[in-house]
Amino acid sequence: MQRSGSLSSAASGVNRLFVFASLEYLLGLGAAVVSVEEVGRISETVVNASEGTLHRLEMSEQRELVGVALNRLKPHDRKILLLREFDCFDYRTIGQILGINVGTVRSRLSRARGRLKKELAFLIF
Repeated sequence: MQRSGSLSSAASGVNRLFVFASLEYLLGLGAAVVSVEEVGRISETVVNASEGTLHRLEMSEQRELVGVALNRLKPHDRKILLLREFDCFDYRTIGQILGINVGTVRSRLSRARGRLKKELAFLIF
């Protein structure tokens, strides 16, 4: 699995390729000289377009890592985290669903978050 740093350097390499391809295209159209301003416009356009793509790739990678980490947790940890963080239930409702009191919900969530954090650290490093 690639890391964000790798994605950034890959995107920067792709950006350079697009800029060079654009310059070759302009020169192929008969432009004897390409101005510095034109190179700047091409570069800016490529960077702006690729930043959105890079952001989507990073978000996708983060979602994938969280999914893998969640799947590595015990079912009771995964369930309480999903009820709180994804289904957005309050502590009282989670307690009702699981048949436990609010204090137990808080302590289980705290432990589950700690375990998730360890799983993510293991997957990332």
